Amino acid sequence: MVLKKVNRAFILALAMCLIISPLFFMSACGMPNYDNLVISNWENYTGLGVGTVSDGSSSSTTLSLSSVSASSGSKKGRLFGVNKDGNYEEITFGNENGSTTQQTMNIVNFKTTELFTFVQFRTDEMTSIGDFYSQPPYENYPLYLIDNKTGKMYNLGEQFNVIHIAHLNELVTSNAKAYMVASTLENRLEEKLFSFEIENGQLKISELFDTETLNGSYLVDNYDNVFIGDWSADNQLDSTFIYKDGQLKNFEYSIFKAANGLVYSEDESQVVNAQGEWENSTFTLPTKEYFYNTDLITTIGNTKYYLIYDTYTRFCDSVAKITYLDETNFMYQKIDLQDYTEKYVIANDRVYFLDNNEIFYVNCDTGEKTTLRANYAFSNIYSDNQGNIIFEGLDFNLNSVRGMITADDQITENIINKGYDVYYIAPIN
Repeated sequence: MVLKKVNRAFILALAMCLIISPLFFMSACGMPNYDNLVISNWENYTGLGVGTVSDGSSSSTTLSLSSVSASSGSKKGRLFGVNKDGNYEEITFGNENGSTTQQTMNIVNFKTTELFTFVQFRTDEMTSIGDFYSQPPYENYPLYLIDNKTGKMYNLGEQFNVIHIAHLNELVTSNAKAYMVASTLENRLEEKLFSFEIENGQLKISELFDTETLNGSYLVDNYDNVFIGDWSADNQLDSTFIYKDGQLKNFEYSIFKAANGLVYSEDESQVVNAQGEWENSTFTLPTKEYFYNTDLITTIGNTKYYLIYDTYTRFCDSVAKITYLDETNFMYQKIDLQDYTEKYVIANDRVYFLDNNEIFYVNCDTGEKTTLRANYAFSNIYSDNQGNIIFEGLDFNLNSVRGMITADDQITENIINKGYDVYYIAPIN
């Protein structure tokens, strides 16, 4: 029989692959597998970040994520948690038995939304961290989804060939699901729309329809109605279909998604209900704006604050305050800032501005400014690669100085080294 001719070396290698830890088994006989593990101490973190373990000597000064390069060989790309005291720590993974495992793979790509965080790893040398616009094959660079409520990890690379994660935003997510175009390992050439959700502690993936049916753009409301059409100006969709429970329904409205997550007709008179049907709207929208691509300043309870960019003046001159009352009703207030400049930094739940030689921040509820008093003539302000608010300027003796501004308005020339080059931090919990 053919089975009797199996090489003994192969049998020995297979046996070694089977003799593995129940906590941290290795896929493909050597690649770590974090599937169904949970990030330890998740409930104690206020933020999840990605960066490189370093000595703080990097010259990177950005907190945005767009294919940030890292020096090869000497750095390790890692996920880290932000503790409630503001300190960073490299995360570990745990299982239901209480055992923990360290990170051993570098980060390739990282993207986070309100529901989920997506992370792609590599076992080879650290080169760069991107945001999924370029994705190496999942077979060699494993892809995971993290549930932002629990910190649980789910392996996506064992099912999918490619997922268009870079295009994921609030316009294509509901309260509980994320919707993305993807192709599977079984059918690499055909892309379809899939929904991703957590149900009873497990990741549920549903195939909806192919891209021929999609034939354009789409958005999703909080009732998980999928709207198919073509984008027009002002984030409106000239829509032709509603997809609900396997059924496509034709209509001719131009639509938009409001800040409450529901979809309305262009004149605001009609809204789509949970059954995917149009009905008369009983709620007068306080604004048609949707703030998915606007800088979020902070979230306090059921209220979110966004910094508004005026496309005419090209300045961020106001704050949008949105208070959610229930799943439909919300209040909107536009708060004009007492003062503003072109140079600003969002940090410590505030917006800091540089004005000539002064630095001030604004109250998000009133727009009033508070000027920081210091014996310096400030020339620059920015976020450094470790999450600190850094200033540059001159002292009374015209000596060049560089320091940091703390959350309690202390101005010091002592810059805290947290041990990481930070590429991105996302708030959680």
